[in-house]
Amino acid sequence: MRFGVNLSFAIKRWPSPDEWAPFVKYKLGLDYVQFTFDLIDPFWPKERVRTFVRSIKKAVKKYGINIDSCFGGLAYYTYNMLLHPQVEAREVALNWWKRAIDLTSELGVEKMGAPFGAMSVIEYSDSKLKQERYDFLVNSLMRIADYAYSKGIRTILLEPTPIKRELFWDKNSINKVLNDLRFAKSKFSLVFDVGHFLFKPIYGNNSTLSPWIKELKDKIEIIHLQQTNGERDCHWDFSKEGMVNLNNLAIILRKNNLDNVPIFLETFYDFELSDRIVEENMIKSIKRIKTIWDLK
Repeated sequence: MRFGVNLSFAIKRWPSPDEWAPFVKYKLGLDYVQFTFDLIDPFWPKERVRTFVRSIKKAVKKYGINIDSCFGGLAYYTYNMLLHPQVEAREVALNWWKRAIDLTSELGVEKMGAPFGAMSVIEYSDSKLKQERYDFLVNSLMRIADYAYSKGIRTILLEPTPIKRELFWDKNSINKVLNDLRFAKSKFSLVFDVGHFLFKPIYGNNSTLSPWIKELKDKIEIIHLQQTNGERDCHWDFSKEGMVNLNNLAIILRKNNLDNVPIFLETFYDFELSDRIVEENMIKSIKRIKTIWDLK
């Protein structure tokens, strides 16, 4: 099992690669990460981005860390991006993706992605506008794939979320989007977040991971791991109990031949929470996951 950590835990606490790299290596005992664009905004001045990229490459080499992929984080997710009601905002979102591709390429990483956006409440209630936004979305993602391919990015990661206005939330919508993108130059694949598919208000109290993984297994590139109560998108660590059973998850992944798919713990902590508690809970969670999954 290829297990690592998304660097979401580091935002506002260990933002420099000289801080998060030794933390990952020595305190968590890991050498495999997914980089988050919350640590570097792709829209920062290009010269400054290149400076940060050099510092990241230096740090990961020093500490023996492998960056598997780059992915949109908490800050990015607050925007409507490619489904914004205003065309100017959608064009900005398209440029954001291109800049994020540039950053990923300069890091020497071949996989990147993010959730692609959300429709507004008013527009989502209009079937004509919903189709227009969807058509723009598919066209934009095809253009993004062309640009990504030219920059050496071979896989673009899209993440289903439990919000209907994001147009990528159930089996039908997920399969439709990926089917409409099947001729893209760079392959579109899924980031499967285990907590998203346990969200009770959308999928019901009896939703389980097994049927979702069975249906989508051929499209899953990466798995995001989190603990959750099913009432919201918690992104808790595993210092507490919840709906995600690590033993059962491992069995489901093996049964569907996904036990070699990269899995990244993705946690988001309250900014006001004690730094000491965050550090202790991250260390405790990683140790618990490694023990249950029998990882070194």
